[in-house]
Amino acid sequence: MPGGLRLTTVTSKDSKVAFSGLAESTAQITVYLRALGREAAFKNPALIQTQRDRATGLLKFDMEVEVTCQPATNGGRQSLCRPASPR
Repeated sequence: MPGGLRLTTVTSKDSKVAFSGLAESTAQITVYLRALGREAAFKNPALIQTQRDRATGLLKFDMEVEVTCQPATNGGRQSLCRPASPR
C-alpha cells in the first residue's frame, strides 16, 4: 500500500470486494489499484469514484475488485474464497 493512502472500509459481497479510503493524491490511488490488479485472487479492479474532502483536502475513493477462487495453495493461510458447498 502506498504511503499517504489509508483504507477506511473493506467489505465483501458475493464475488466482489469493495475498498473505500483516503489518499493524498490520485497517483497513490492509481498505484494501489494497479497493485490489486497484480494479485492472483483479484480481477477487474475498478475505481468507482473519487471526491476531494473539503475539510481535510484528502481524496475519498471507492474501488472494487472481483474475487477469483482457486484451489487452496496458499500454505494454509485464510482466503477470501468460501469452500465449495457439498452436493
